[in-house]
Amino acid sequence: WPQDYRSDTPYKVNWKNEIGTSPEVTISIALTQYPEVMKKTATALGYPEIEIVAKQMGNAAIPHPENGLELKSELHGILKKLHDQFAVKRIHLLICASNAA
Repeated sequence: WPQDYRSDTPYKVNWKNEIGTSPEVTISIALTQYPEVMKKTATALGYPEIEIVAKQMGNAAIPHPENGLELKSELHGILKKLHDQFAVKRIHLLICASNAA
């Protein structure tokens, strides 16, 4: 791991649009980079989008195992909220991350 200690949350979560009554949502996770094709794909899908974007792109985007657990917990909370509160039935997941991120 790039760090010996947990850092402050190394990513930002951005609910770009109102979910409303949309049965489908796109979640874009950009850890190593946020390629234009990923952004265009999210736009082309046309569903409300949630972005999770690393504050520092690259293999050190998740610098410590505890930060990885934090991201996992955050994503689980988002999925639960989408299901329980918004009745979302399908999630389109777009990810740009290396196995080291």
